[in-house]
Amino acid sequence: MLCALTSLHITRPSTSPSTSPSPFTQLDNESEGIFQLSLTRSDAKNAIGRQFLRELAEALGNVTRERTTRCLLVRSNVDGVFCAGADLKERAGMTQQETHEFVSLLRGTFKQLEVLG
Repeated sequence: MLCALTSLHITRPSTSPSTSPSPFTQLDNESEGIFQLSLTRSDAKNAIGRQFLRELAEALGNVTRERTTRCLLVRSNVDGVFCAGADLKERAGMTQQETHEFVSLLRGTFKQLEVLG
């Protein structure tokens, strides 16, 4: 359920006309392999909490497995902000073990993003 909490959306441009609106603007016919990852957690200025991070890791896994991937655009759909960083309100309620697991997944996910190219 990648978009279960509407935290992240990953879209792939379509060459066929669609009736549903898409946050992706197709630039030309050579957009095969171009993906967009939109951060849309407006209630927390895209702060990275556990659910948000799980969805990000899943989205990156999907892009990594897609053999046609040439480019990943990461953008915010929240006006005036890209990402506030870690969700400190959520972090305050985590145990030491939960914090360790969260930080490990966070590091692994951003490493995965780093090595995509």
